[in-house]
Amino acid sequence: MFDYAVGIHPYQGVFYSRVADYAKFGFNRFYYLGSKYKIIDKKKIGKSPYLSDETSYANALTQLKADKNGTFINLVTMQNHMPYDTQYHKNYTPSGS
Repeated sequence: MFDYAVGIHPYQGVFYSRVADYAKFGFNRFYYLGSKYKIIDKKKIGKSPYLSDETSYANALTQLKADKNGTFINLVTMQNHMPYDTQYHKNYTPSGS
């Protein structure tokens, strides 16, 4: 349904063979740390080594604005990645159902 497809993962692209897999699935570009396509607006929360959801969304919005015909985006975020005990503010408590 889309002529252009982009993968965005604001972390390393080598895990789970993402670089090869995005290419096999016909994605035009895969943005990750260290790729030739740069992750922009890099922001972190607290002591977390991972880039925030704000960073992920900024990169997705940049892609959407760049192509007026529509872009398929596969966005994988890192903000809520474990471990939680040392990387976030003391009052941060993860919850789930």
